[in-house]
Amino acid sequence: MRRKEAISGFAEKEKLSIVYFDYLPEDFLSKVSPSLPKSERCLSCWELRLTQAALYAKENHFDSFTTTLLISPYQDQAALKDLGEKIAQETGFGFLYRDFREGFRDSQNKAKELGLYRQKYCGCIYSQIERQMKTPLTSLSRTV
Repeated sequence: MRRKEAISGFAEKEKLSIVYFDYLPEDFLSKVSPSLPKSERCLSCWELRLTQAALYAKENHFDSFTTTLLISPYQDQAALKDLGEKIAQETGFGFLYRDFREGFRDSQNKAKELGLYRQKYCGCIYSQIERQMKTPLTSLSRTV
């Protein structure tokens, strides 16, 4: 919610329009299992989000779809590129791939300068739990 508030304020100030998709936890939870390794959880989540973006972009006559994840040095760029291209094939709509990582530090500095909220985890419940516990979920034993 804090990220959404930050970008909403920025968009209003810059006179930009943003489309927000409804967050449906059941969609996320049905596709992303805590028992999966983090890399597989991320791929499942990315697929869900990128497919939604591609379909929206196609239905609304955009030129292509992409993701802000392409600026992050912490994300698997090859996996993102492969996934974007796979979704492009499945939807018949173009994926814009660029390696934006060289602009990462500048974007971080600009966000600080603008006072934008920046969180230190992706936003999913599993990432938040792991961050707070400092333990990967796959390493936790379950007791009944």
